Amino acid sequence: MLGASTDSYYCHKAWYESDPRLAGVRYPVIADSSLQLAASLGVLRDDGTAMRATFIIDPEGIVRHLLVNDLDVGRNPEETLRTLQALRTGALCPVSWQPGQPTLSDSPVVDAAA
Repeated sequence: MLGASTDSYYCHKAWYESDPRLAGVRYPVIADSSLQLAASLGVLRDDGTAMRATFIIDPEGIVRHLLVNDLDVGRNPEETLRTLQALRTGALCPVSWQPGQPTLSDSPVVDAAA
């Protein structure tokens, strides 16, 4: 896992030092002050700000999930974790699936002709 922001290294440093909620963050945060990463991911707006985006990328580099929100809309970390857990099952998971619940791949197939 890693984070990225168009803020500078120094802005990140000041934020992490002033906000106790960030004390537990143990993953790298990229300072994309050149805006190259945001532009290459397609989340850079014309005014130079980046949309809020979450990407789940598998070990082969394939994007398996992508969520982009406007600047004023927060993301849901629980939903991101649920999506990652569903992807890790390797099965077909229904809407609102939760770990421990059966997947659609586990459900018996109903023969419509019967």
